Amino acid sequence: MTSLLIILHDITYVLFGYRNSIWVAYLPLFTALLVWQNTSKEDKYSFYLIGGLVSFGILLREPFLPFFLVVGLVIHIGYGWHALFKYLIGSTILVFSVLGFMLMFRGWDLYNLIHIYILHVDFVGDFGKWGLSFTSGIFQLIQTSWFVCTLSLASIFYFIKFNFSDKRIVAMNRYYFWILVAIIPLIEPIFKIGYQYHYANCLIGLAGLSAMGWKYLSDHESKRIKRSALMVIGLISLFIIIPTVNDKVIKKQIVSLPNVITALDNYDSFRYPHLIESNQYLTIAAKIFNLSREDSTLAVSGLMQVLYPLTELLPPTFELSWLRYLFVKLNFDQDKLIKVIEKQRPTIIVTTDWNPGDAEMSAIIDKIDLYEKIEVIPVNHKIDYGWKSATIYRLKDF
Repeated sequence: MTSLLIILHDITYVLFGYRNSIWVAYLPLFTALLVWQNTSKEDKYSFYLIGGLVSFGILLREPFLPFFLVVGLVIHIGYGWHALFKYLIGSTILVFSVLGFMLMFRGWDLYNLIHIYILHVDFVGDFGKWGLSFTSGIFQLIQTSWFVCTLSLASIFYFIKFNFSDKRIVAMNRYYFWILVAIIPLIEPIFKIGYQYHYANCLIGLAGLSAMGWKYLSDHESKRIKRSALMVIGLISLFIIIPTVNDKVIKKQIVSLPNVITALDNYDSFRYPHLIESNQYLTIAAKIFNLSREDSTLAVSGLMQVLYPLTELLPPTFELSWLRYLFVKLNFDQDKLIKVIEKQRPTIIVTTDWNPGDAEMSAIIDKIDLYEKIEVIPVNHKIDYGWKSATIYRLKDF
């Protein structure tokens, strides 16, 4: 378990916490599973709760939608239409409640909410260049998470061996369940775009297969084999645990608890020089902060909305909060985009060249006579988020 948690907390998968919604989505899904395990066909309320929990998990991570369909199918087969209707009603209540709050905070603009999801498809092309092929994604997953992959593969062979010897021993329903948990998350990188963290979503299912394999080994093998297997697994896991402890604890590459408390107590702590030097976003934010006034406004592209709270600046209008989105919304009409920018006149504009779509934004801003290029912050792979460059423009009459 320690090795699995270390692997799941790899920076590639969690990105300093910014991808936590992926892993958080599993919490309501597995809570629904626990409720399900204690549910009978006559239960009055459990299926409503299961529907709500599964839907909450899907809202946190929309590509997990196939889980919703699989659960609905299993409930129909195992419990009938009446239970399925309860499941759907619970799901509907949860979804509409959450969407109601979302619409309230967005000024009840339903069209905008739907439109932003539809336009998301257009942005996939921007990032497609950086996506991994299925073969490359699986290969990198095995490289990074070889321990879990090896244990799960050994467990599968172990199940096959038992199934041939005595089919009554292996609970095939549980086996199929963990297989589905491992396979369903791979639908997204196969049909849309895949980065390493997309492929890592299958690790939960692989860990389930590994745990199931250990349970069967503990129940059906001799004490000698169990001890030997435990020693081998324990020794192999040290190849995960020791390097991580060495890098993150002994070499002190983690932030100590007192430093965390100090940072939380001081809202301005992210502007400390040693922190700015370690993070590209903080570097960009510091430059903008020094180039702006209290009444300045900011417009960004390249999914860099985090710069708004860091600089304490806001866009002149909501539509300028994400320039690339506005450009797509204007059907890639450069003249219309330039007119909007010239009309709203954000004090500072920040673009990046980290993908082809956003590189185009820099070329457009260069055409606007109102702005001058103040600074270019290059890529720096030695710091956090250093794979993003930034170009800062400012009004000439600032």
